Amino acid sequence: MTAPTGRPTAAPAPASDWSDEQLLAFADLQARPMRLGISTEGDDRAPVPVRPLPGPGVPLPGGLHRDLDAAADDDAARAAAAVTDTGTVAYPHGRAAPDLPLHRRVLGVLAASGIQRFEARSAVNPHRGYPAAHCFYTAHTFLLADRAGWHFDTAGHRLRPVAAAPEGTPGPADAVTAAGGAVLAIMCHPRSIPSRYRELRWALALCEAGHLAELLVQSARAYGLPVRLCRDFPDRAVAAAAGVDAGEWMPACLVELGAARAEDALPSADPDPDPGAAPQDPVLAADRRAWGAAPPASLDRTACDPRPRPGAGTGRSWARVVFERSSGHGNKGFTASPAPLAGAALDDAAAALADALGAQSALGDGGIRTLLLADRIAERAPGLYEIDRAGRARLLGAGPGLAAVQRAFSYPLSQMSVTSCAAALVFTMDQHAQLIRRGPRRLRTAQLDLGAAAQAAGLALSAHGAFLRPARSFDPDLLAAELELPDDQLPGYIALLGTSRFTDLFLDVRP
Repeated sequence: MTAPTGRPTAAPAPASDWSDEQLLAFADLQARPMRLGISTEGDDRAPVPVRPLPGPGVPLPGGLHRDLDAAADDDAARAAAAVTDTGTVAYPHGRAAPDLPLHRRVLGVLAASGIQRFEARSAVNPHRGYPAAHCFYTAHTFLLADRAGWHFDTAGHRLRPVAAAPEGTPGPADAVTAAGGAVLAIMCHPRSIPSRYRELRWALALCEAGHLAELLVQSARAYGLPVRLCRDFPDRAVAAAAGVDAGEWMPACLVELGAARAEDALPSADPDPDPGAAPQDPVLAADRRAWGAAPPASLDRTACDPRPRPGAGTGRSWARVVFERSSGHGNKGFTASPAPLAGAALDDAAAALADALGAQSALGDGGIRTLLLADRIAERAPGLYEIDRAGRARLLGAGPGLAAVQRAFSYPLSQMSVTSCAAALVFTMDQHAQLIRRGPRRLRTAQLDLGAAAQAAGLALSAHGAFLRPARSFDPDLLAAELELPDDQLPGYIALLGTSRFTDLFLDVRP
């Protein structure tokens, strides 16, 4: 299941004044964000420092999302794409028409991660196929192919060149065709989150990157592309290939599509052997400790394709699932519908997140436990469940219900009615043990794992018209006490599940 080695050698770790004790203290702040005293006022987000080459950029072809909506007309193509009788490329088993050109598939994967819609009554806009804290969206995708690079401008639905090939920059379609695919580099710009979030900007950015990576992986599957998730890369070389300042960005992960490989897309040598001083920003300084650390292996997610799981499918197309993916509709406060969550929706979500976490376990990471607090799920008794590795929800006992999450939540009931939701996923882990046993890079990949698992579950719920609302705004010690967790387990991420009380007016902004 792991891809062969032979990737570029990681550069030496940049100079850092951080001690192991400081890194452990930083990790503790990620696990216990309530100690940061985060203010609710102030917005000093910095402009995203992408440096495109001269030129207007290349717009994505219009209508790419339709490749994941309606199948080809001829019977052979429909059969190969595993579409429904109605001609829909249905989530999760449907595949786009097999005769689509390679470059269109790759660009379609990118388009799935772009801006999807605006909501008329939402306090925050725009919305994409994955969530971000308050829609700050700090994770960015760079397309690398044939020694050239482009930044995906989600607002303009276009690719802007950031790194030219030696003989000039071919168009992205030609570069993808020449490379037999592309490498998508996910980079985080933590200053896109207001500084009042302090050290938590690091975890928020990387969890978002995990959501984005899982969306790209699943979209690649829908397009029938071989896909590999890579976390064993030389960080500085990735920044150089993306044409960004390594002192302002955090590389998160790489997604290899088709026959493209990171070693062909990245500089063959470290572009700057002298790493210089550590950044002053504590978020970037802590992340630098992971640069050059012994990384985990890469994973061939194609080999882990869970078909026919997760779920039997609902008939909704891939395009609709991504378009309607939601953290729940709210306006000046949040309350969910009192309707119970369908049992089939829970089954599909559990299977999807188990697949995502099982993939990370194959990387040798593991260490994440998934609990479910169920208040109103059809055909399920209320109580505390554990999602096992096979994607089954096993009842542990009566449990404290969502009232326990409400008590631990940092937002008051008047702003966030947790108990109106049907259920909550609680992801727990021993973060310090992970850091001590596997080093600083595991602290980074743990956040990616949490985001990926929640994203997989969220897409599965979207197919049933339900939402998944992830959060870190809670007191983990209080919640751990309510759940009577062992001393070595602490909640690191939660996700509220349910259906929205109202249907909003959607403005479709896909090209």
